[in-house]
Amino acid sequence: MTNKKYYYYSKYKKSIKCHTLKNGRIFFLDEIDNSDPSALIVINSALANGYMAFPHETIDRHKDFRIIAAANTWGQGADLQYVGRNALDGATLDRFDNIFFDYDTKLERALYPNDEVLQFMWSFRNAVYQCKIPHIVSTRGIGKVYKKEINGIPVEDILTSNVIKNLGQDDVNTIIGNMEDIDSNNKYYDGIKKLRLSR
Repeated sequence: MTNKKYYYYSKYKKSIKCHTLKNGRIFFLDEIDNSDPSALIVINSALANGYMAFPHETIDRHKDFRIIAAANTWGQGADLQYVGRNALDGATLDRFDNIFFDYDTKLERALYPNDEVLQFMWSFRNAVYQCKIPHIVSTRGIGKVYKKEINGIPVEDILTSNVIKNLGQDDVNTIIGNMEDIDSNNKYYDGIKKLRLSR
């Protein structure tokens, strides 16, 4: 049996972060509260010191370079809805301004043009907020309801799998009692009331 030697060669490829820093572009960092807090120290360095060290060179930050970070929390760690989120270091939080963006109803109307679905889902979402119930009623969730609606899935099945999901009966009752500005003839509203009685 002979000993074999293996040689591996690799070539460094410049990252998007390298290009944006050098050329003055916008770097979008999605799900920052799902990042390893230690890894963000590198970004802190670029923001605070005006440069970043890469394997091939150290790059000075372009005057037009910007970082936009998106998160589901305020950086304080996991909460009742986003249990897998990390707390961000105070130095990281101090380098960003916090801006809250709510769901874009104009976008939702453009994507899912069904007045009955939208009226119900928006009213349900508002009631969830008002009651401070930890339940997500997202644009993605509205999309699922809309797609099942146009495919003829029964209202009860849609409500159970895509609206109520893991809510307890008391929470459902509270939400229904706080739904405002909704047509009593809305089939989803009627369906959730009937579902409440049958559970």
